[in-house]
Amino acid sequence: MAVESSVNLIEEREKERETKREREIYEHEDPVYVLMETAGFCEQDEDRVLELMSLLMEEEEEAGEEREREIERVHVLDAVMAKSESQSQNLWHIRESITTSLSQRAVHRRGKLLKYDISVCFTELERVLREIMKSMRERGYDVISGEEREREREREKVVEVYNFGHMGDQNLHLNLIIRDVILLQENDVVKMKEEIDEIVYSAVQETRGSISAEHGIGQLKKKALIASKSEFELKLMRDIKKLLDPNNILNAGKIF
Repeated sequence: MAVESSVNLIEEREKERETKREREIYEHEDPVYVLMETAGFCEQDEDRVLELMSLLMEEEEEAGEEREREIERVHVLDAVMAKSESQSQNLWHIRESITTSLSQRAVHRRGKLLKYDISVCFTELERVLREIMKSMRERGYDVISGEEREREREREKVVEVYNFGHMGDQNLHLNLIIRDVILLQENDVVKMKEEIDEIVYSAVQETRGSISAEHGIGQLKKKALIASKSEFELKLMRDIKKLLDPNNILNAGKIF
């Protein structure tokens, strides 16, 4: 009994240390968080990951010019590595809770949540986001992100911005919350959504990105698909549909 109690106490203290460490990582908001998981395992894998993190966390003044070029000026402020399955699950839980948290946030803000599933070349991602935010501000939207999201509503068209996605396949989930839609007329909210749709999809189209990366077109993006593709591309889609579904019995009339 004494041994079992001691083991339980050690496990509890270890969990407390894990929780404290996780809080330290997320107690302030940084520009970008990356959750990375490796597949397969050999004895050298952990050493390689640790070496990579040490390299990325080197201060710029400590890294020579050659090393700076090697890491392409990427600098990691802090990092945590899962040492157990439970720690790994805790980290993934944070990522997988984003969608639910945003829905709850929209309710809290009495707002409307707009979700975009876009794909943009990684090298163009920052520029596309800046262009979207710039265009929205030019049309009278108060676009806020980071700590600014907590400030009081000062204008009529306030939009909170949240980004997450999959770095490997260049898929970005752009989430926008239009605040206090209950104070607006329904027609005004519809117009705002259509206006923001046009802004987002135009910016994506300019970089030859995709308006739908993983969730398909469906009914909501039918107009955006037609607007974002050339007649040749649309004809090719119709021809493929006809080849695979000559009797037009699969989702007839949904898109083509």
